[in-house]
Amino acid sequence: MTFAETAPNPSAALAIRLALLANAIHQSVLIALVPVLQQELGLGLGQLGLIVGLGLGVSMISMPVLAWHAGEGRTGPVLLWAVLGGGVSAAVLAGAIMLGARGMLQGAALFAVLLAARAAYGLSAPAALPVAQALTGMQGRGGNVIGGLGRLGAIAGAGRILGSGLAAPLVFLGPAAPVLAVLPLYAAAALWLVPAGRLQAAPPVMRRSTGAGAGAGVMPRLSFLAVPFLAQGGIGMVHIAFGAALVARFGLGAESASAMTGFSLMAASLVALAMQLLLIPRFHGRERRGRQGGAVLCLLGAGCALLPGAPWLLTAAAVLLAGGAALLLSANLALALDQTAPAGRGRVAGMFSGAQLAGLALGTTMAGFLAEISTTLPLWAAFLLTIAVVAFSAVTPARATALQPQPAIGGDRLCQQKGTSE
Repeated sequence: MTFAETAPNPSAALAIRLALLANAIHQSVLIALVPVLQQELGLGLGQLGLIVGLGLGVSMISMPVLAWHAGEGRTGPVLLWAVLGGGVSAAVLAGAIMLGARGMLQGAALFAVLLAARAAYGLSAPAALPVAQALTGMQGRGGNVIGGLGRLGAIAGAGRILGSGLAAPLVFLGPAAPVLAVLPLYAAAALWLVPAGRLQAAPPVMRRSTGAGAGAGVMPRLSFLAVPFLAQGGIGMVHIAFGAALVARFGLGAESASAMTGFSLMAASLVALAMQLLLIPRFHGRERRGRQGGAVLCLLGAGCALLPGAPWLLTAAAVLLAGGAALLLSANLALALDQTAPAGRGRVAGMFSGAQLAGLALGTTMAGFLAEISTTLPLWAAFLLTIAVVAFSAVTPARATALQPQPAIGGDRLCQQKGTSE
């Protein structure tokens, strides 16, 4: 069950959908714009990797903290902070790109403003995801937490599709146009969240019906955290090196490489969206297999990126990585939430989001510097990271068990409810 299905009113459900959608579009258009930003702003891949990676690195620290605050009953303010910060970040980023393309902002000043915009993003926007994941972990239809997480991923996947699809046509209107397109979504989400009382109620707390570990704490096993960290590190490396590989291997221009990158990421997001809606919910009770199967798909995707040949191999790599990661990360988080006491699920969701962003930050930052040596080095590094993902996924945790609804814990504002669950 997603947050949208358990929110106290339709406005809250719409707000979180818009927040997740805006965040996904924000990220995907920035990745697709890498070749254009190189050309228009005169930035190297190392600098662009650092710009992209900084926002993710800051999120690694801010996400668990914001998720903890949401778990203490401040869900509404945390989500409002997420959408306002994301909107400010997008506005500053678009303004810096426009001024840089016109030569009005250059060199160290341009680089500093871009870094500041990404830092603002990292301190705010990504917090919407762990809040929604924690609420989903508290109540899943028939205990199908992995299905609820898959549906949350579907919202983000739809945003990545829109972002990748918009990047190609909008970039011809100006290098900042794709970033500006995300501002109305952030504004709409903020307008829905501003009125007081939007998120004062939440789904009932859930607990294990059987099995050991019902009172588990909030520190997941190393293998649980290593999987999202390494997987997202490999994906970040491939994404940053994608446009550069197209230019180096096939001699494409910046606009064509950006368009091809956007098309490939859109195709990958479509596959991930289909998996999240149709396949992942069917893995309820088979989360271990989903974890291992997703890791193998990621390995195949990283291997495809290394193969010489036509550009479609890079598209195939993006598709396999996206589909594999969708299954791998949903199954991995579902298993971890199942082994965590209800009161700690908000913190665990925040830790997992932080681990993903830490890996993505490291991957994007390192990829930029490796690509300046050779465009194939980031792809080899991604392949090695996915081998490690397969190894960690082979460390199979206990099977997830069904969840049963329980009365809300007294005094916990996040867990207060009105009425009964379905």
